[in-house]
Amino acid sequence: MSEEKTYSKGNGATEVASMEAALDAQLDGVFEKVEASTELAGPPRFWDVIASGPYQVPSVRPSRLIEAGERAMIQVIVYLNPRVPSPYPGQNACDIITGFGGKIQLHFITSNMQTMQPEPQLTHSHCIQTKKGVCRYRYRWVFRPQNPACLYSMNICARICNCRDYYVPQYSGFARWIENVDFDWIRGAPRWQFDHPIRFMVSDPNAKCDCPPYAEGEAAS
Repeated sequence: MSEEKTYSKGNGATEVASMEAALDAQLDGVFEKVEASTELAGPPRFWDVIASGPYQVPSVRPSRLIEAGERAMIQVIVYLNPRVPSPYPGQNACDIITGFGGKIQLHFITSNMQTMQPEPQLTHSHCIQTKKGVCRYRYRWVFRPQNPACLYSMNICARICNCRDYYVPQYSGFARWIENVDFDWIRGAPRWQFDHPIRFMVSDPNAKCDCPPYAEGEAAS
């Protein structure tokens, strides 16, 4: 099994560690599924970008319904496939990308679907320096949304850059497999969703409901 690099960003070590441990347990075996997948970022089957979350500690779940100010985590996995041969004998996709000192640039792009506007507070970027022979990388973004909205939509894009920070042509992709960490107890729901953005709600726990009062003689339905 290849070595793996993990990167985290955020505050609150105890709560963050709890979320990280739970995510790790849920993602057991995910790499085996990725290796068998035919829907990888270009070049074909060379690498893939997978996302999981948002995730919260059990006491405030469901995780995709976040109250303003609560901490949540999104995890991204970048997998450089070591089983796909390259045109060069003795090398594979992982060897090529890590061999030239590639950097993985991640962009979290979020829109407020209630206003149909970008949400700068929930837009984030991060760069990962690859290490020769390391094929798996995880990045965990810990955030506290402050602006309530009925629905946010987040896409995660990735590019691979060379040692001079120039984009390597064709080495770009976006997260198409998204793990749904909330289970639908009424109808059930697939754990992995394909070709969907990450969606979550941020509510204001102090906002009053704006339902009109019942008219005299009107019964609640």
